Amino acid sequence: MDMAWNERIPQLIMESDSKILIDIVTDNYKFSGLVPTLVQRIRNLEALEWRVQFCHTWREENRCVD
Repeated sequence: MDMAWNERIPQLIMESDSKILIDIVTDNYKFSGLVPTLVQRIRNLEALEWRVQFCHTWREENRCVD
């Protein structure tokens, strides 16, 4: 996300096969305590003046990454 922001990419689609990771980053998961630093950094980047979309992709459809 840092690289995309620095390159002034106006829209970004982030895909992950981890549904819980997507839920954590998009605030659909409630923490009991402090939000981890990395999650807070991702949320701060998401809040900048651009469009970021987080999508869950099934592991079977994500083989090219593996």
